Amino acid sequence: MSISKTRVDRAGDALARNRYRTDDEYLEADDVVDEFRAAHLGPLTETTTELQRWLDDHGRPYYLAQRLKRKPQMLRKLTRLSVRLSQLQDVGGLRVIVPQ
Repeated sequence: MSISKTRVDRAGDALARNRYRTDDEYLEADDVVDEFRAAHLGPLTETTTELQRWLDDHGRPYYLAQRLKRKPQMLRKLTRLSVRLSQLQDVGGLRVIVPQ
């Protein structure tokens, strides 16, 4: 299920700034942020797998790691930078270390 940017932004704002009135609103916002975060896992994993294949073909040692930004860090960043959740550019990350 795809969620709209507006819904993502509202949920991120509600959680980052404690702007929810009921437990149900909190739970709904929490679910939306979780879904937004999880939506980045598929493309990140595909990219990691493709890069791993490419590196394996070259036969040199490497270190490869991927990560999704944790929700508390995402919410802190929203507050600190005054940006919308849909604008965050580092929800997922990939690191490759190769010898010179």
